[in-house]
Amino acid sequence: MTSDSGLSVPFDRLDVSTNRLLKAPKASYGNEERGVTESLSNSLKSTTTQQLKEWLKGGKSTDDVFKLLTLDNVADDLLATPQLQAWINYMKLFNEENPKQQTTLIKTLTSHYDDAGVAKIIETAKQVPATATIAKRLQTEQIQRWIAQEKSPDGVFKLLNLDIAADQLFKQPQVVTWAKYVDDFNKAHPEQKTKMFSALVKYDEQTLVDMLVAAQKVPTTERIAVQVQANLTNAWLTLKKAPNDVFKMLKLYKDGNRTRDFDFGEELFE
Repeated sequence: MTSDSGLSVPFDRLDVSTNRLLKAPKASYGNEERGVTESLSNSLKSTTTQQLKEWLKGGKSTDDVFKLLTLDNVADDLLATPQLQAWINYMKLFNEENPKQQTTLIKTLTSHYDDAGVAKIIETAKQVPATATIAKRLQTEQIQRWIAQEKSPDGVFKLLNLDIAADQLFKQPQVVTWAKYVDDFNKAHPEQKTKMFSALVKYDEQTLVDMLVAAQKVPTTERIAVQVQANLTNAWLTLKKAPNDVFKMLKLYKDGNRTRDFDFGEELFE
């Protein structure tokens, strides 16, 4: 599978030893967080290849080891946790030994954190250089899994709990994952193309406009807001909405002066 970054090595083929992982540079945090990191590293040192083999011989499932490594309660920082590589190494051993019971990282994460939780983990990790690559690769795996399951964009919207986000929609990190899913879904199913705007028609116009104005000021949601804004503009054109009504809604002018630089398409005001 190939991700946006051009990487094509699946997780079960990653071959990073525990020792190599331990030598990776660590970021400097507060004393308390540094203590936690050192504790995790010390814990990982004992998780040698021999230990993994003993777990395998003892019949431990990948889920058992996931919990033994306390990966089931790490949440947002999961992809930066040293024990994750130890688990991936165990998954490789387990899959080789049990070809009919093979599992994947995305499947295991979803079983513990659900789709919305995994999407949040991914988006958090994408903002950190040290975990951005694995996060993008994992996001590709998550999206491809949904496509294989024939999830509709609207279905994924609900799966990510975005249908209950109300006016905080664009503040939810998983909205970025959903937007990418819409793009990838449309490429995979051109005959079923859908627009992000279709999932947002439940919002009243003023609320949606205010949300879009705010979202365009945030780098991670700017592109999404611009696309939805274009759809909204087309809807207004189709409805022949009066320019004066749009001006008032956008709060573009006050006392004859322009108060906000927000482009909803020049054709709307021609």
